[in-house]
Amino acid sequence: MEAYGQIEEGLFSRAKARVAGVAGSARGAIQRGKGQLHKAAGSVVNALGETEAGDRITARGDEMVDAGRKSGVAAKQASIKASIIKGVIDDLEKLGLQGAEELKAEIQKELNIIFDEYFKINANPENYDAQGNEL
Repeated sequence: MEAYGQIEEGLFSRAKARVAGVAGSARGAIQRGKGQLHKAAGSVVNALGETEAGDRITARGDEMVDAGRKSGVAAKQASIKASIIKGVIDDLEKLGLQGAEELKAEIQKELNIIFDEYFKINANPENYDAQGNEL
């Protein structure tokens, strides 16, 4: 019965992370949509002969699209990271390892550092070798 509970708990954690990721993706999609509108407006302004203003509006649209994409990815990463770290701490407590608040805080801190580095490497893999060392 305990194994069934652990499976259910794991599925719940993943579902929760996915829901948070979807919410982050939705916010990112809204931002990307606004960026696409800016780009379209820039094209219209360019067509009217105002190329300098049109190019500025289009460039702003490109920035908004990119920011929306990044915000969706960041929300997913934050959700995944929080879910995994919480799972590790919960598992340690289930083993009866309680009362070591300083150690739990240190584990959380170190896992945060590791995940942040991992996400940074995966955002720009061309800047890192196979061991994760910066080129």
